[in-house]
Amino acid sequence: MQIGFENHTGADLTFTVCGDVVGDNVRELIVRWNEYKLLRAGKILFVDVSGVDTIDLLSEAAICSLAADGAHFLANGPTTGTIIDLVCKANVEAFRTGRRDFRSIVICR
Repeated sequence: MQIGFENHTGADLTFTVCGDVVGDNVRELIVRWNEYKLLRAGKILFVDVSGVDTIDLLSEAAICSLAADGAHFLANGPTTGTIIDLVCKANVEAFRTGRRDFRSIVICR
């Protein structure tokens, strides 16, 4: 798995994840996400998962966690359908628990 980060001059930041997000890689994903979201300072934080080839149950939980943190996902690849399902699941859970400020989305490119 590879993780990159771009700080754009506009109102957004992009956190890019590529490869297989499985096993021990999931912990790294969460640690890096927590580091980068501190830099957000009111900006939209996009997570580009277009280069993700494989995800497992641990990474599915991590993606739901990122969605709960307000990530906006950019998707175009073999895991796009799964990412959409996970973000919808996070949306339903947020609604069920009364979170009306939930703003995670998936943008298919």
